Amino acid sequence: KTSLTPPLESQFRELEILHFTCSALPAAQRDACIDRWQAKWQEDAAQELERWYCVGNDGEEAYYCHRDTGQTMWQHPAEVFLPELYFKREAS
Repeated sequence: KTSLTPPLESQFRELEILHFTCSALPAAQRDACIDRWQAKWQEDAAQELERWYCVGNDGEEAYYCHRDTGQTMWQHPAEVFLPELYFKREAS
């Protein structure tokens, strides 16, 4: 058995919860339910992006460092985290 997790598994699970939660509501309340989920995702993405800062300047190749964990990456954090937000917003 493999321990690998498909890249979008957590997003699919969250969308599944959204579907069952909102579809159980009367039609008049569904849009508000979806709006609340989307606002939460937007806030989560903004908070995650605030945890990263750029290292390197003066002609050096920049990389990004996480304030809490010290994790580093070459890609801009928006390139990593915002596609998830876009996927969830479009699918909801």
